[in-house]
Amino acid sequence: MLFASNGIGLFSVSATQQVTFSPGNLQYQASTNTWRFAEHQWDIVGMGYGQTNTSDSYRCYIGGTVANSDNRNISSTYSGWIDLFGWGTGNAPTKSSTDYSDYPTFVDWGTNPISNGGNQANMWCTLTAYEWSYLFSGRANASSKYGVGMVNGINGMIVLPDEFTLPSGLTFNAGMASSDGYQYYQTKNNYSAAEWARMEACGALFLPAAGYRNGSSVIAVGYLGYYWSSTPYDTYYAYYRGFNSYVTGWGYGRYYGFSVRLVRAAQGEQEPVYSLSVSVEGEGTVTGAGEYKSGTTATLTATAASGYTFTQWSDGNTDNPRTITMTQNLNLSAVFAKNTFLISFVNYDGSELQSSEVEAGTMPQYNGTEPTKPADAQYTYTFAGWDKEVVAVTGDATYTAVFVSVVQCGTTETTDGITVWEDQLPYTWEGISFTTAGTETKTLQASDGCD
Repeated sequence: MLFASNGIGLFSVSATQQVTFSPGNLQYQASTNTWRFAEHQWDIVGMGYGQTNTSDSYRCYIGGTVANSDNRNISSTYSGWIDLFGWGTGNAPTKSSTDYSDYPTFVDWGTNPISNGGNQANMWCTLTAYEWSYLFSGRANASSKYGVGMVNGINGMIVLPDEFTLPSGLTFNAGMASSDGYQYYQTKNNYSAAEWARMEACGALFLPAAGYRNGSSVIAVGYLGYYWSSTPYDTYYAYYRGFNSYVTGWGYGRYYGFSVRLVRAAQGEQEPVYSLSVSVEGEGTVTGAGEYKSGTTATLTATAASGYTFTQWSDGNTDNPRTITMTQNLNLSAVFAKNTFLISFVNYDGSELQSSEVEAGTMPQYNGTEPTKPADAQYTYTFAGWDKEVVAVTGDATYTAVFVSVVQCGTTETTDGITVWEDQLPYTWEGISFTTAGTETKTLQASDGCD
């Protein structure tokens, strides 16, 4: 059996053509002009992360599995991800007009580089209406190769490849549920994430029921699945493949926001495609991970979060950005270290008391003995703290010890004297009154003047 590198098998879409599907629905981030495939086949954006609504029979799961993203926020500057697109908007993915005439021509989304799908233009494409139809009703035993179900808590359509071996211990029930409603998907098939991993390893495809967008309103997430074809119906409409729990078939539209699942042609043995996976140690982000054809170039760029610095890749390489020629599957980690700064504590004369590298954001502490300053003839000195407030580290800093001076007091005796001349009379010195010229001496205590 032939498989793509993402594990999804090969599907006949005509008598002479097989394709492999992308590993997840197409997603777009306007603020960075980035296209990517969802991390898991069941991932959907919906209308906010993790919201549920069990009171509405048409919407069991109005939220999504992609954090900080919401299709209702579609705009040319939105920093979250969207996954519902107007027809043919490969060159204008944030278009949300509800005027049919604003969607006159089809520009395939696959003309764009998909960051985790090879990152090259024109590697992927959208199925035609005929090809969608052949997948569901034209290939051998087609009706036994699809069925609705729930995967990891998300409703959708399960489609088996042309050749499929059911994993031991699992079952697959083809066809649609007996009733219409979000709650009926799981009555047909229901797989945990671990069980689905085994189905996917055997080539199974999952099309999540991601709902649809009308302008900026998002409707029927978890209930309806609509997937664009590249085929126009007439001037105002285009074909899409749709399903609910009860029925699957054709519909028409252009301005609605529907899901996009791209494919790649399979011609005999697949050209080798290698996976470049990246994890993060510390705090930061990395772009450039994904799938790449053998011999093509991948570029990894590590961006440190505030307070951190990129130090190296897990294999010791320090290039950033880093260019890699893909010849095998590769797993790397980007290592980000918390920034450190030199914090010094010095005495009154500039002599070093303590010096060390301290992580940004932490509070430095002096762990040495209490600073001292020698007494002099007039004063003793008491440590009073540092010349500035000790604060959390944001850069190199030096703290200088400051002291309070205390007048010297004691019992040491000193002898002093004075000579008074005639023209200075009368004169008083240390309590002695001079009325005539002469010389006097007096014994003094060092404590004099301390009070």
